[in-house]
Amino acid sequence: MQIKSTSFLKPILLFILVFAFLHESRILFFSKQDKEWQDKEVEVQKDKQLTESIASDSLSLVCQVKSLQKEVSRANHYKDSLYFIFSLIVCASLPIAGLTGYVLYRRRKRKLQLEQLSRLHHLQKLKYRKSQEQLEQNKQIIASLEEKLHKIAQQADTEKSEKEALAEEILRLRNRNKQMEFQRINKQISLELLQQSEVYQFIFRNIGNANACLSTKQWEQLGEELDLTYEQFSSRLYTICPKLNETELHVCYLLKLSVPLIDIAHFTAHQKSSISTLRERLYKKIHGTQGSGKALDQFIAEF
Repeated sequence: MQIKSTSFLKPILLFILVFAFLHESRILFFSKQDKEWQDKEVEVQKDKQLTESIASDSLSLVCQVKSLQKEVSRANHYKDSLYFIFSLIVCASLPIAGLTGYVLYRRRKRKLQLEQLSRLHHLQKLKYRKSQEQLEQNKQIIASLEEKLHKIAQQADTEKSEKEALAEEILRLRNRNKQMEFQRINKQISLELLQQSEVYQFIFRNIGNANACLSTKQWEQLGEELDLTYEQFSSRLYTICPKLNETELHVCYLLKLSVPLIDIAHFTAHQKSSISTLRERLYKKIHGTQGSGKALDQFIAEF
């Protein structure tokens, strides 16, 4: 009986062992599966985190790119603004530069005109000074002669003829002084009248004006004014140079007024180079020898 019971228990124990083995195997299998799933889930989490990190980095990179694009756009806009401002400055500077150049040109012309007038006044002062010096010299001679006459008068043996001669010389010098003083005053008045004349004012008002010219009537008026001021200036010119033509006469008129050469060219409708050649030719025609234009200018100023 005991042997039968033992035989019966063996299959049961074997079954239990097999069942326990299978159960353990099943537990191990599912435990392994569960671990694999956990590992996969961890990997999935890591992949997800990596993807999120990449996405975040990509988003950040996109933002930086957009920021850079905005910076580039602002830089281009700033560059365009600077170019526009520079263009405006250049455009505004051109008329200012042109106006400045014109103003400087007009100032230079005016300065030359004033210098020419200053030279003319200086020459007039020199002539006046020479006249004054001559008057003073004559006065000194008169004083010396009067003193000599007084000494002679005190001498009992002085001949009467010498006294009369000295008296006549004194009278002659006094009359000469009066005449010179009258001529000086008359010349000063004539010069002032010349400077107040319409044609004189027209000429010096148009110094530097390339379009200015004198009409036939104005040339005639200028000749009359110069003849009154400088003792028949035209007639004396024709006396020393009968073949003087109209243009040469007009150039002499303007040289007498100390008008700049460039303006003489304008008033006579000639080139400046033509006026320079004409002055040299005219000097030779008057003097019979070669001479410079400046030599003619000096001759006319003192004529």
